[in-house]
Amino acid sequence: MKSKIISFGLIVFVAGLLAACAGGPTPMPAPIPVFIVTAESPQAIAATATTATLAPAATLAPAATATRPAPTLPRALATATRIVNLGVFVSEIKLDPAALKSNQAPMFDVTFLNTTGQKQMYRLLVKIYRAEESTISFGEMSKVDREIPLQTTSLRLGGDWKTMVVMGCESFVARAFYLTTENQVVELMRPDGSNPAKAFDVCPS
Repeated sequence: MKSKIISFGLIVFVAGLLAACAGGPTPMPAPIPVFIVTAESPQAIAATATTATLAPAATLAPAATATRPAPTLPRALATATRIVNLGVFVSEIKLDPAALKSNQAPMFDVTFLNTTGQKQMYRLLVKIYRAEESTISFGEMSKVDREIPLQTTSLRLGGDWKTMVVMGCESFVARAFYLTTENQVVELMRPDGSNPAKAFDVCPS
């Protein structure tokens, strides 16, 4: 296509020169514009085209996870001290004799704990209950006035109480009390609030 267009232009140019030489002054024809069109084959276009290759995406390193340090617990400044309740308590009741016989009066050795800071004067007594009955007493020992010194001391309490059994042993419980100035009967307990009651049996002679 390109070579045909160039040949046509040359022929026109040569014809113009011959006409000028043969005759007089002949006006020159207006120049014919020549357009040169260059057409490239699809193969050349395809050869020129390049495929852009994308660079691989950068791999980001995983972000470091911040580790929060464990809190430091403060050390105990001091060991807790057990607070002892203030008052007069009974920690133990012992029976004498250990094996009580029918119609025999017992004695009770009662261990007291006085944490009031000074000696106390109490009117004391021991009440006797049947093992199956804890609200109504079966009897009691004589009431006695005793001075209870500081800290731990043992006092012997007794009286005229005794019982007769004929057929088999009977079970009882001894419990320690004191009388207030208003003549109210109050039971003496251990410092932890538990009952120091003493269980015992009375058997036939």
